[in-house]
Amino acid sequence: MVPYTTLERWANRPSEYPRYSSGGLRDLARIRVAGYTIVVLLGLVLLPAQWRPAIETAIFSVSLLLAGPLSTYLAIKSKYPTESFSLWFVFDGLFLAYLVTVSNYWEGLVVVAIAIQLCDGIILSGFRTGAVALGAFALGLVLFPIMLTVDAPLTWMGRLACWGLVIHGLVHLCGSFYLAFRFREDLVRRELQLKAKNQQIQLLNQEIREQVLVRYLPPELINDIFDGKITMDTKPHMRLITVLFSDLSGFTSMSEKHGAELVSEFLNDYLSIMNETIFAHLGTIDKCIGDAIMVIFGSPQDMSEEDQARFACLCAMAMQDRMSVVNDKWCARGIDSVLMRIGIHQGTAVVGNFGSDKRVDYTAIGPTVNLASRIESTCEAGKIFVSAQVRAQLSDDMLTAPAGDFQLKGIEGTISLYRLVTEGDA
Repeated sequence: MVPYTTLERWANRPSEYPRYSSGGLRDLARIRVAGYTIVVLLGLVLLPAQWRPAIETAIFSVSLLLAGPLSTYLAIKSKYPTESFSLWFVFDGLFLAYLVTVSNYWEGLVVVAIAIQLCDGIILSGFRTGAVALGAFALGLVLFPIMLTVDAPLTWMGRLACWGLVIHGLVHLCGSFYLAFRFREDLVRRELQLKAKNQQIQLLNQEIREQVLVRYLPPELINDIFDGKITMDTKPHMRLITVLFSDLSGFTSMSEKHGAELVSEFLNDYLSIMNETIFAHLGTIDKCIGDAIMVIFGSPQDMSEEDQARFACLCAMAMQDRMSVVNDKWCARGIDSVLMRIGIHQGTAVVGNFGSDKRVDYTAIGPTVNLASRIESTCEAGKIFVSAQVRAQLSDDMLTAPAGDFQLKGIEGTISLYRLVTEGDA
């Protein structure tokens, strides 16, 4: 008989298939191989005692001896081993029906055969499989009397073999219940492992949500990502976006004047307030570099061109309003007031994940981003400059005033810029 480990090696089960209990399947295979072997031995007593032809005895014996290793090999190779094994209950039903027919329908063997078919099917795969297995047995009881000539009464030797089959059947049923316990134990263990893994995943998602995403994305957008409505796992692609850059005028001199500890405390407070303001206006924080902030509108969350420009400008005005709150708070601690510059531009850019296999950033690159950065560096302290593209998308309730034509570094030609009129300018 071929060893189980050899069958496992021959099967070469694909690695992407679900993991299974090798020990449980090994026990199942051993019980089936041992069971087939015992039935063959008892059959070699029963069939000659009932004067069955030699060719019939040979087919019966070879079929059962091959069924054990073949069913084990196919089970290991299949995606769901126990389901593959359950298909062999049809074969079991047919050979049990053959033995019952040869024994002239000896009552004890009939009862045990029915019990085996029902229990094996139900234990491994449920009532439906048990019914199929029993159906195969019933079909054999109908076909074999038609196919075979059975007129010899049950001899004493045949009766002895039948009693052996009954005893073996009872032992087989005990083995089936033992396997049911083993598989249930494995199932419970797997369910507990799965629950533990799910809890780990939930904790990891919560950690990602609370410690990573909340720093860069609005809460509504985070919920959409976890619900699967939006994905940030995208390859770089062209997309129309609106980019906002902000920077603090006078931050460098302030850093030189005050200690690093106080400046870092100021910076963290400033960024926290700005983050809340940006998120409230559906902006995605691309990055923070010192006191500078880059914000994207329109990715990964879809927005129309008009909504992008509107939310970006509303966000910029709110950021300027909140800057006065920051200054009032920190002037009381001896830090001089600083002013914020903001530049906004709209255009196409390459958006997606950039980086290596070990570290990636979701960001935007291209001339649109560069131009937005140049607009911010040109902007007057405490003001908001927008490009003509942004101005064209604004509604009448958002007032702008010409800021002038500028020759921006790295940009060919002159660029017309506009100043967003805020309440303080009116």
